[in-house]
Amino acid sequence: TAAGWRAVAAHWPWPSTSAAAIVLIFVVLQGILLQWLPGKIFEGPITPTGNRPRYKLNGVTAWFVTHALFFGCSSGLHLFKAGIVWDHFGEILATLVLFALVFCLFLYFKGRCWHSSEDRSISGNFIWDYYWGVELHPTLFGVNLKQLTNCRFSMMGWSLIVCSFAAKQAELDPGGHVSNSMLISVAITVVYLFKFFWWESGYFTSLDIMHDRFGYYICWGVLAWVPAVYALTAQYLVL
Repeated sequence: TAAGWRAVAAHWPWPSTSAAAIVLIFVVLQGILLQWLPGKIFEGPITPTGNRPRYKLNGVTAWFVTHALFFGCSSGLHLFKAGIVWDHFGEILATLVLFALVFCLFLYFKGRCWHSSEDRSISGNFIWDYYWGVELHPTLFGVNLKQLTNCRFSMMGWSLIVCSFAAKQAELDPGGHVSNSMLISVAITVVYLFKFFWWESGYFTSLDIMHDRFGYYICWGVLAWVPAVYALTAQYLVL
């Protein structure tokens, strides 16, 4: 039995410094693009306390810049292989699971001690407040954390993940080919995600943004669940 558990542990993905560096570089990049790229300001629906959250609509430009940088640095400058996400995927997921738990704890204390507005709610039950979230629209250094995490990290990351999987399949194939099934799967996913950024202002009037507070309920899902589950088809098709 002990040998069996050791075998499981040996093959189980664990967080790594490489995965942490990938995640950190990506989230910093998305924060910079969100702040610095030009875009129209969109005012969301009025909140229960009378506030009006503001969002910068530069998702389409950020999508092009993100993918151009990824493939430019991998195929053009050869800084890394385009299949890098596949090579570190288990480590990335393990890192994201841990990071999301800690980040939700940060959001809880931020909502209690350094809240961005009066759009917050504290029940007094730590488990409930951690799960549901305290703040409705938390911001940090002028960045709307819901937009950064839900849209730019999760949805943009999903697009890059499936593109990296397709690149990995080409890397493993002796002729450098990508199968029709992979091409179709990735194309449908990328078109869907590009449409999301084209329609990004509509997302800011959805249930997630308007009514759900930003805690484990949403945050862990967009950080850990989306890349782990939504990219499963392309992940399977690599091999």
